[in-house]
Amino acid sequence: MKQRTAPSCYDKNKKKKGKICMSVLLFLLCSYLIGCFMTGNLVAYFSGVNLLNHGSGNIGARNAGRVLGKMGFIVTFIGDAIKGALVVGGAILLGYDEVFQLFALICVISGHIWPILYRFRGGKGISSLVGGLAAFNVLLLLMIVIIFVVLFIFLKSFSFTGLISFLFSPFLSYLLYQNSYIFWILFLNIGIVFYAHRENITEIIHEKEKSL
Repeated sequence: MKQRTAPSCYDKNKKKKGKICMSVLLFLLCSYLIGCFMTGNLVAYFSGVNLLNHGSGNIGARNAGRVLGKMGFIVTFIGDAIKGALVVGGAILLGYDEVFQLFALICVISGHIWPILYRFRGGKGISSLVGGLAAFNVLLLLMIVIIFVVLFIFLKSFSFTGLISFLFSPFLSYLLYQNSYIFWILFLNIGIVFYAHRENITEIIHEKEKSL
């Protein structure tokens, strides 16, 4: 698959180099701040609810669905997914390469999980990851969905199956791009999301052990 050439900070022209580096840092900062916009909090505000004080205290789609119902989940998930798609799509339009696009995705996911405006209490990052991957490469996301459907038949757990399915994404990206940088940066994206879900993963493992 043909890869773009990213604007480089290592340009021989020092003035141009400085401008490019500044634009790169500004884009990454904006990506983080976009991630800090919590759709769940907006949806909850119009419903007269503070998600931080209800359910799990999380501002992501899952807790929004738990507190506000199915429509709360859907609106929050779509809104948070748009954040990831917006950042990655913006990087594509500005001519940044795939490696930088995934760096920007790390920033928006980090903003979603650790939003500075909410004392670093945000969501879990899945929705923003899905939106970012949709903009990054639809085929890659489709392959993950197919793996999810197959695994769900055996695992019978929506959350656990979703997380396991995303573990395949770095390997699938390598099949598409044959680029180790893309592999490891996407792996870092997945790692951040897994870290945000560490308590959920522990609970799922304990439940599995009890059922044995």
